[in-house]
Amino acid sequence: MVGSERTELLQCMVEQQNAHAKYQAQNVKHRSAYLTFTQLHAMSFGPNANGETVNKDDARALANSVNRYYEEYPLAREWTELYEPVVKARMGAQQEYENALLAAEIGIVAPSIALLWRR
Repeated sequence: MVGSERTELLQCMVEQQNAHAKYQAQNVKHRSAYLTFTQLHAMSFGPNANGETVNKDDARALANSVNRYYEEYPLAREWTELYEPVVKARMGAQQEYENALLAAEIGIVAPSIALLWRR
């Protein structure tokens, strides 16, 4: 059980790190999309040096992406934080199994020593 619980703990910690990486990715995507949208907005006041104007459909799609990333960002953060109690529970269970294993080993060694002294 000790090894199994340790494996479960490591798996849970890896999943937590994956969730945190996705949270960071959402944050970066939101900031990147926001900066691009800001640049696009600045260009919308007239044609650029090449005479190009901003495509309104592209601007709308980018604005929708910014909003979507903004809404997904807190959800990703919450998802990351939900792993914390699970990791703590797994750590506690793993420690309790370690203690039980130690008690069982002491329970085996103590009578063995008593038998040796008796002989």
